[in-house]
Amino acid sequence: MKFPLLKGIYLLMFLSVFLGCDSEDEDREPQLPEVVTVSDEFETVITYTSVQISGTVMETDSEIQSYGVVWGTNPNPTLEDNVALPEGQSATTSISKSTQKQSESSFVVKIEDLNPGINYYFRTFATNEAGTAYGEELSVETDSLEGSKWEITYHHDEDTSWIGHVVFHEDGTAFYTEPAAPEVYDLWGEWSMEGKVLTYDMIPDDEGESYILTGELHENEMSGTYTFLTSNGMTHRPWTATLIE
Repeated sequence: MKFPLLKGIYLLMFLSVFLGCDSEDEDREPQLPEVVTVSDEFETVITYTSVQISGTVMETDSEIQSYGVVWGTNPNPTLEDNVALPEGQSATTSISKSTQKQSESSFVVKIEDLNPGINYYFRTFATNEAGTAYGEELSVETDSLEGSKWEITYHHDEDTSWIGHVVFHEDGTAFYTEPAAPEVYDLWGEWSMEGKVLTYDMIPDDEGESYILTGELHENEMSGTYTFLTSNGMTHRPWTATLIE
């Protein structure tokens, strides 16, 4: 008759271990998540106005409440600066993971509406109930218009348009030519940038105000309007541009 007694002892031992584990799990302090910045300065996708950064969140026992990229023009950006989340995620909770341990989750964040030729700082982040952890900082400069060559299409009217090539030089000058008429319309102009907005005066020595282009950069494209003198006075016509090199 000792067997029932032994079974009871084993049962009590099992319950004490099981309940003890639960108690330890409940009493365990939540740990900060681990987040890694996968992109480096050579692999990061960069345009004139956007940067694309990859990261990885190592999952923990605590639910991951949000993750993404923080950024700014000063080192060590935090959630108090600018926050970009993976596409399709909300501003409050970018993902909800189970409380079971898993391996990792990779993500890609595209930060847009940046200014060209500016150095920015980026860090991946992940937040759970223990707080927010940050990945390694990445310093990235968006592309500058200096030294770039563009193909501009001048949309004069519904039936008339022409193409010009322009190179923007570091000293604020720009050289224009038309591939359909080499050396016929070679012009030296002047350009400047304010944020993402370009102002390009094709003929600065002209007393009139014709062929002054204004437009906005978006990634590797530009568009805007140019001034054109007609018999009814100055008007504005559209132009578009794509990066050649």
